[in-house]
Amino acid sequence: MSRKIMAIGGGENGGLRGDGTRKPYETGPMDREIVRLAEKEHPHFLFLGHAVPPEVQEGYFQTMKSVYEKLGCSCRDLPSAGKRRLPLPDTSLCTESILAGKSVSGISAG
Repeated sequence: MSRKIMAIGGGENGGLRGDGTRKPYETGPMDREIVRLAEKEHPHFLFLGHAVPPEVQEGYFQTMKSVYEKLGCSCRDLPSAGKRRLPLPDTSLCTESILAGKSVSGISAG
């Protein structure tokens, strides 16, 4: 399996506004291309929401999970230390095990 890095930016992902209404979903073409590039029938999506404040990470992940599950992915997140109940392990020791088997890793830029 080859590794690919895809840098994208811009567009709304359909997340919630502060008033409870949804923003438009504009990133569909990018999301579909990311899944296509994974070259798997059911890719694994790992969301790293470290660029967003801890208090909104869960909502952001739920939005991304909704998008990528509809595209056939299984999804999980790796929350930042601000959201975790336990300290985040030393990433130099666990990066490979965290990313092992993940077809797509999404890193939020806020």
